[in-house]
Amino acid sequence: MLLYKKITFFSFFIILLSGCGNKSRTQEGIYPYDPKQDRAYILEQTGKAHFWLIADESIGYNQQETLDTGFHMFTKARVHFFVYYKDARPVGFISYYFDSSLFGKIQFVFVDEQYRRQGIAEKMIRFILDRMHHEGALSVEICTRLINKSALSLYEKLGFKYLYDNGKYVYLEYSF
Repeated sequence: MLLYKKITFFSFFIILLSGCGNKSRTQEGIYPYDPKQDRAYILEQTGKAHFWLIADESIGYNQQETLDTGFHMFTKARVHFFVYYKDARPVGFISYYFDSSLFGKIQFVFVDEQYRRQGIAEKMIRFILDRMHHEGALSVEICTRLINKSALSLYEKLGFKYLYDNGKYVYLEYSF
């Protein structure tokens, strides 16, 4: 009987969670990526902000392929996307993957220009750090251009520590 109650509870919980991505996104917050609602937005913004989002333009990273397959095109790791909604529309997104079972990487952090400096990037990063910690990560790496002072300031404020730079990009790490 106890096993039946546990199974019923977990089945209800899974059904409840499975509907989260399909609900109306009229309330401000972070939502799991939904291809029907979010794909065009992410591709459009990635195209506009390619210089800031793609760490090395020479490698030919293809965001469309990652969204379509759900996997990083080079590491073959599963990539998780989340989209921030405000005013009933997407205004930012973030993605992450695991380099190994213990080490994660935040791949993209993007907020529409008119919504910056409102704490959205910070909320998304804190959300992802919490998720990755609960998924077993010991540390999380993030990278940005050396000239992106606002991103560097935010990452350091959140507890990321300098790892190294290559003269163009700086790599930081958050340890749990």
